[in-house]
Amino acid sequence: MHIGFMTTLGVVLISSGIHSAQAEQPYYNPANPNSPTGFTTNYELVRTIGCPGKALFDKPCDVPAPAPVVAPAPAPVAAPAPVPAPVAPAAPMDSDHDGVPDSMDKCPDTPAGVKVDADGCPLDSDHDGVPDFRDKCPNTPAGDKVDENGCSIKNAIVLKGVTFDFNSPRLRPESYAILDHDVAILKQNKFPKTELAGYTDNVGKDAYNLKLSERRAMTVMRFMIDAGCPAESLTAKGFGEADPIGDNKTRAGRFANRRVELHLQ
Repeated sequence: MHIGFMTTLGVVLISSGIHSAQAEQPYYNPANPNSPTGFTTNYELVRTIGCPGKALFDKPCDVPAPAPVVAPAPAPVAAPAPVPAPVAPAAPMDSDHDGVPDSMDKCPDTPAGVKVDADGCPLDSDHDGVPDFRDKCPNTPAGDKVDENGCSIKNAIVLKGVTFDFNSPRLRPESYAILDHDVAILKQNKFPKTELAGYTDNVGKDAYNLKLSERRAMTVMRFMIDAGCPAESLTAKGFGEADPIGDNKTRAGRFANRRVELHLQ
């Protein structure tokens, strides 16, 4: 058993690079004050491998605790970019400063200080076609014809049968005989001061229709002057699509609204 143990020990020593304590005297000092014999021999060599003075059944040698692993400092994180302050939307354009933006304003040239409706047009309380800020008769009865001051015209005569082509100031041929008859009536009444008022239907822009209605009134006035009316007794004025006498939703109504009236002064 002792020989067998030494054989095993020899293997251990050989594998550890230690061949023989006595044979390797210059390279190994067997002195061991913890050994009863004062030397490390035979099995005592095994008992003391690891740490000097450790007996075979002693607690294991203290092993120094490994150095704590220090995590590297985290890389600095860039601060988030500041959120831009919200930009207030630009106020909508209101060229005439009436409180209605241009995109909704049907009357973009309203004079300063004039009260307007939701469409940006001057108020017309009596619905006579003359805005309140110019209306000298603000309570005109509904349906009355009015002059440029918004006052009722008691002698308004529609020249029935005097009509015009669409989008044109040219008289239709059937209008000539009717106008000749009207001139004769004026002559009988000593040619009273008379305003020729032109009108259109509601097709097209207001400004264009106003100009077209004036051209129609001028056409009738020139015809009547050529037929014998004194030029100084006649004036011409356009009213655009105001005061329709027919339904602009129908073809016949629009045809009737393309007309000229006599306003006797």
